[in-house]
Amino acid sequence: MMMRNIAASSSSYCTSRRWRGMPCPHSNCTVVVFANDYFAFLHSQPSKQIKSTRTQLEQPVRNSPKIRTVQDAFNVFDRMLQMRPPPSVVRFTQILGQVAKLKHYSAVISLYNQMDMSGIGPDGIAPNVITYTSLIHGVCKLGKWKEATRLLNEMVSKNIFPDVFTFSVLVDTLCKEGMVMEAEGVVEMMIQRDIDPNTVTYTSLMDGYCLRGEIGKAQNLKNIDQAMMLFLDMSHKGLVANTITYNTLADGFCKVGIIHDAQKLFSEMQACGQLPNVQTYSILLDSLCKNRQLSRAMQLFGEMEAKKLDIDIVIYSILIEGLCITGKIESARDLFCGLSSKGLRPDVRTYTIMINGLCITGLTSEAEKFLIQMEERGCSPDDCTYNTIVRGFIHNKQTSRAMVLIQTMVEKIFSADASTTELIVNLLSKDEVDPALLPLIKGSL
Repeated sequence: MMMRNIAASSSSYCTSRRWRGMPCPHSNCTVVVFANDYFAFLHSQPSKQIKSTRTQLEQPVRNSPKIRTVQDAFNVFDRMLQMRPPPSVVRFTQILGQVAKLKHYSAVISLYNQMDMSGIGPDGIAPNVITYTSLIHGVCKLGKWKEATRLLNEMVSKNIFPDVFTFSVLVDTLCKEGMVMEAEGVVEMMIQRDIDPNTVTYTSLMDGYCLRGEIGKAQNLKNIDQAMMLFLDMSHKGLVANTITYNTLADGFCKVGIIHDAQKLFSEMQACGQLPNVQTYSILLDSLCKNRQLSRAMQLFGEMEAKKLDIDIVIYSILIEGLCITGKIESARDLFCGLSSKGLRPDVRTYTIMINGLCITGLTSEAEKFLIQMEERGCSPDDCTYNTIVRGFIHNKQTSRAMVLIQTMVEKIFSADASTTELIVNLLSKDEVDPALLPLIKGSL
């Protein structure tokens, strides 16, 4: 099978190079140490097929309070810890899972520590595989790799063995850190232990291929081919791709400029009964706008409106950028000014896009007004905003005004990015800058 072959080649790579003391090729060597410990520990454990009980455990408890905020979770947790006898581990674990979905990973760890310190014995609220998986997910998101290793060792020492969800957490973590080959090794380990990768596992690995940052179009296309092979392998194994899977692959296609294939995938997912969400549309809209296919982008936007999807500021920012790119600055301004009537507030990215569009068309005075306006309305410009407008002034031969903004950047402890630095260095080489401003310029670089 394709997955086995890919993972097997990765496993041999890891054994022959990564795990035998070769230099670490990754910037985040702490992650590699975690991966080393993970592989070494699990390889030392006997294979044990896990029959997942998650379908049962993930069913909501009848009449249980809803968790909408972290404070809700702490309040419910405190009440449950006071109950005698305490609720089962199922309910405690469900709360950990709900907090993890809110992306408050520190709170997940804090709540678990409350369980641990409660003094209730193993027959009360002893953690299970789902509890540990939620915790490992949380500490991985926070970059606490040593703690993740400790939790893994602890769970297995208690004869609580990782299941497909635990392994998928590790696959996702490694892929997001750019360690796709190590993630493939985890998948091979799953297969060896008769734990079949699920849709989440495949989607995470596909995302890893799509996120890979090798230089060169040929390599990027190869990565997308590998992601597509995984997608096809899912189908052969009877797994159903979900909206996240389609979004991941569509995003990969768009990143390498294969917009046609991304649009085909968009049609295919609907034919297969998977409804595109706001994220799906934003991926396609962004790619179409950046490639000047504004009419098709507006058509998609019309579909979103017809479906009454929740169109947020991200979507409008994409459209405003598309209008700016195609030189329709008046339409972009009108759309921007109409945001308040839709109950939306422009964020720092929206303002930066508008400022860039105005600078491109030579309307630098208006761009500066937008910069002032965003601060007055409580939307603080970031380093990207300042770099954008500084470049706009320099391109429009307004060096003195650019220098004033560079001074503001230095005061706000922002630095010039690579593009701005190149322009400034070019000005210096042509003696187009007052020598008295040299210390200021150096402070921004």
